[in-house]
Formats: sequence, structure tokens, C-alpha cells
Amino acid sequence: MGQNQVDASQIQEMDSGEKRLNELGYKQELRREMTLFKTLAISFSTMTLFTRITPLYGSSLVYAGPASLVWGWVVVSFFT
Repeated sequence: MGQNQVDASQIQEMDSGEKRLNELGYKQELRREMTLFKTLAISFSTMTLFTRITPLYGSSLVYAGPASLVWGWVVVSFFT
């Protein structure tokens, strides 16, 4: 068997993306699974982002107004 060849038992365990990579001669290197630690890390990152950005809206509305807040969002979204 060659390096890119896979036996029948491994093919049955593969999902469609991994099968397609195998047909093209590549081996899947990215694991597609979410462990508890990864889930907690993403949740924590999202929560801290929202808790840090939310207080900025109040001062932005008071000092700059809603129009500058909306246009600032549009400009920043365009450049990211």
C-alpha cells in the first residue's frame, strides 16, 4: 500500500470532507472536534468581548451621537 492509500475500514469511518481530501491525495490534519476546554475558551472569549464593549456605547452616544456611532461601525466593518 502506498503512503496515500487508505484501507476499507478507515474509509467507512471518514466523513465526506475527509474522503474528498483522500481522493485528492491529502491527509486531514485538522481535527474537527470540540472538547470541553475549547468550548469553555470560546464562550469565555465571547462573554468578555461583550462585557467590555457594552459600556462604551453609553459614552459614545453622549459625546458623539448616534450618527457617528453608526457611521463608525460601517467604516470599521469595511476595513476589517
